Amino acid sequence: MLDEHILISRVAQGDKEALREIYEIHAKKVYNMIFNRFNDQYLADDMTQDVFLTVYDKSITFRGDSQVSTWIYRIAFNKCLDELRRRKKTLRYKSSYQTLEREYDKTLPVSPTTILTAVDRLKQSQKEAFTMVYLDKISQKEASEILNMNIKAFESLLYRARISLQKILSKTKDS
Repeated sequence: MLDEHILISRVAQGDKEALREIYEIHAKKVYNMIFNRFNDQYLADDMTQDVFLTVYDKSITFRGDSQVSTWIYRIAFNKCLDELRRRKKTLRYKSSYQTLEREYDKTLPVSPTTILTAVDRLKQSQKEAFTMVYLDKISQKEASEILNMNIKAFESLLYRARISLQKILSKTKDS
């Protein structure tokens, strides 16, 4: 595999084969990131294509300050925010429900549905941090870069998200 910075340079020069390589490397993770937020495979397909059209159009602006993956996931994240603004709806994590359901230990006191409902009740910034790390499986470092935060601020946000989630779940359990 070629260095991704070289591939992006080639994309900036109009090399569609380089774009195809970038797409093959990152499309699945971009698709999953979008699908985890909207639970709509057609929307995730369309938005994934749109992300890579943007990568192609904006490749000339890539400065190389970050990893190519971080830049691409930031584009995808911004597309998700745009879609949320357009819809003015709350996020739904039903695809994550399926993953959690498969891994759910029936002896645990809380079901995946309860967890995802509680995640939906988090503040937007906490919800995004939690979703990126625990559902999208993006590293904390990369998630902090996508959200334009330093790592310490991101870790604090993720900590607050876990505490808030714990409080929400304890109230749910007591009900």
